[in-house]
Amino acid sequence: MHLVKNWPQGAALLTHPALLEAVWLSYWSRWQMGWVLASWGLLVGMSGLLYLWVYQRPRDISQLLGSERRFLLLWHLLAIGGLWAATAEPLLHLWLSLFLWMSFWGFLLHWLREYSFHVYGWSGMLGFFSVYGASYPLSVIGFAGVTLAVGYLRHYQKAHSPPEIFRGLLGFGLGLLFALIHELT
Repeated sequence: MHLVKNWPQGAALLTHPALLEAVWLSYWSRWQMGWVLASWGLLVGMSGLLYLWVYQRPRDISQLLGSERRFLLLWHLLAIGGLWAATAEPLLHLWLSLFLWMSFWGFLLHWLREYSFHVYGWSGMLGFFSVYGASYPLSVIGFAGVTLAVGYLRHYQKAHSPPEIFRGLLGFGLGLLFALIHELT
């Protein structure tokens, strides 16, 4: 009964963009132990510990960047940047470039307005794969479905207002722009 009652919290954890990134990097590195440890340790482990820490001591971090979320987004940007700098493998470099692009813009966008990082991350992947829709139609359909489900979940949980959820859809445009730039270069 306890699990049924808390399904939204579990679903929110399972759909967090950091978890998506860690799974994605693990898969595309062919589950190489170094990449599995680095991506899960930095993106999920350290991020989770920092999340717990900043929400138990909010005033310390709030004074530094103005909000706990900005601190967490900055950490995410730095972690992705470190992983990006650590690889020369072309496919991993492509994915890390996308994640770095999304993290950079996500950090800057948060200075303007609050938004749903969950929706932002999933819609960014949807935007990226929309450019390659003819080759990956199931990916487009899958990311569209998950983006809609995550938006509904964040609204259902009252974690974000509808405008914050819609602002999260800016990730679609940024993912699309990244793919178009990648295609041109």
